[in-house]
Amino acid sequence: MAKCFICIRDRGKMKKYCPRCRKFVYRAGNKQAHVQALILDYDPVNDVFRCHYTKIPLEEDDTKSPRYLTFEHVDPDGGEKGNVVLTMAVLNESKTDMTYDEYVRFCREVVRAHDGGRFDEKVLDLKHWYRLARLRAGRRK
Repeated sequence: MAKCFICIRDRGKMKKYCPRCRKFVYRAGNKQAHVQALILDYDPVNDVFRCHYTKIPLEEDDTKSPRYLTFEHVDPDGGEKGNVVLTMAVLNESKTDMTYDEYVRFCREVVRAHDGGRFDEKVLDLKHWYRLARLRAGRRK
C-alpha cells in the first residue's frame, strides 16, 4: 500500500496524495506552498491537521465551522515559499492582512484593555491594514 506524501493514508496507485490531502493541495493557489503547509502542520499520531498557532485539530469538512482548515500567509508581503501555514478560519479572518507579530501585539492589547489596562493605540499602526482598506474601498466603486 502506497502512503500519501503528506499523511499516513493510502494514496492509491499512480497518485501522490490521498483523496483527503488532494482536496486541500488543489483548493487554490500555489500547490507547493499548500503541500509544505500541510506537511508542517500534520499530526501523524492522531492523523489530523493542526492549527499552526494554537495546535488544536482543524475541521476538514464543515466550511462553516470556526475551526475549518484554511491556508494563511504569516507575512502578507512574504511571498509563498515557507510563508503559508494552516490555521482555523476564525483566526485567519480576524488576522486579515496583519503580519503575525502585528496580530499578536494587537491581541495582547485587547486582552490588556479587557483586564482593565490601557489599550496602546500604537498597535493600530498596521502597515498592511491600510492596503486592505484601500482594496475594499476600490471594490465599492
